Amino acid sequence: MRLLWSVNAMPAELASLCGIKSTTYSGGWLQAMQNELEKSDDISLYIAIEGKVINPIWYKGKKSIYVIIPSCEGSPYNSGCEADWQGVLEKIKPDIIHIHGTELPHSLCLFNCADGKYKTIISIQGLISEVYKNYLNGIPEKDLVLNTTVADLLRRSTVSNHLNMYGTLAGYEILLLQKAKNITGRTEWDKNTALSINPNLNYFYCNESLRDIFYQIQWDINSCKRNTLFFSQSVYPLKGLHILLDALIYVKEEIPDIKVFVGGDDIVNTSFKRKTFYGKYLKNKIKRLGLTENVIFTGILNEQQYAEYLQSANAFVMASSIENSSNSLCEAMLIGLPCIASATGGTPDLISDGVDGLLYPGGDSNKLGELILQLLRDDELTNKLSENSKNTAAIRHDKSANAEQLKNIYNTIIQQK
Repeated sequence: MRLLWSVNAMPAELASLCGIKSTTYSGGWLQAMQNELEKSDDISLYIAIEGKVINPIWYKGKKSIYVIIPSCEGSPYNSGCEADWQGVLEKIKPDIIHIHGTELPHSLCLFNCADGKYKTIISIQGLISEVYKNYLNGIPEKDLVLNTTVADLLRRSTVSNHLNMYGTLAGYEILLLQKAKNITGRTEWDKNTALSINPNLNYFYCNESLRDIFYQIQWDINSCKRNTLFFSQSVYPLKGLHILLDALIYVKEEIPDIKVFVGGDDIVNTSFKRKTFYGKYLKNKIKRLGLTENVIFTGILNEQQYAEYLQSANAFVMASSIENSSNSLCEAMLIGLPCIASATGGTPDLISDGVDGLLYPGGDSNKLGELILQLLRDDELTNKLSENSKNTAAIRHDKSANAEQLKNIYNTIIQQK
């Protein structure tokens, strides 16, 4: 089987081949699946990614072959980029093309080149059309506008710019799904949302695999730092740190030393050139609520550092206004870190409330505060959720089983008439 993947983030091996010493490769689930597929002697894997190149550049890895093609990002859709994709397809002659992600222009470009000539399947990661609707996560737009920074204006990265960008990407996504025949997803939410756009889609269910380190470590209540929470990132309002801050007021009344470690890019304590409207909004809110000593921003973490923060936390909190299947949540569950998450998007497919995690209505900071206190006070509940979440996640993220399922999907589509 000659398999072509189109991806949005640079694989680790390709980064090394390009002489990039480190990579912020965010698609850990793709790397995990790539590693599994490379074990199959009957699969020749080609991976394409766009980059700042003039002509396509090819690299040979140990098991996979990579190609970087000129970027076609931008608005409106640039059909001139189709020639590069046509050349790639003619060289590889894939039996099947797997497009990872729905919203970027190159996904639509590749599909247009392949349609009617090659078998295709499209992976739903997040659905940007739903992100667009839920981006502000309960914050009045005028409040974010009032926090616009000079850097936002210079970068053309105001809240209005963000909403316009997501609206444009949502348009690409909807058009792609309307044209598509086969998609793969992993939650009832992504299935129902995609089918509402195109009822004629063939939907294939396939779980994702996670980064290796989270299969190798476990969380232990006796080793964690009590009364500490981990929150994976806060770059966008959609992720909901402002909701957790409101919940902390309730929690702090009974646990004055409560600590929240916030992973990812620190948009609060940053240089003038990197200040953002949401970072300024958070900074003002933290100061106003008296939480300066309770909220710690870690900055960007590598895989090992991220794992260590998960292991040391007392609980994991997710407050997103929408998620399909948060890999941060799944990684926390896999090591057994007790999780509290907003019951939005596909998250109720990941957590059985009260069994292997706790769910609360999205945006309800009071309920979130109640659940945080309940979990931090109750070791019996904590241990039950920990043990059950490990079992749930181990089945859901079984690397070998997920790879076999994906190969079966490929073979089914190849046989389609």
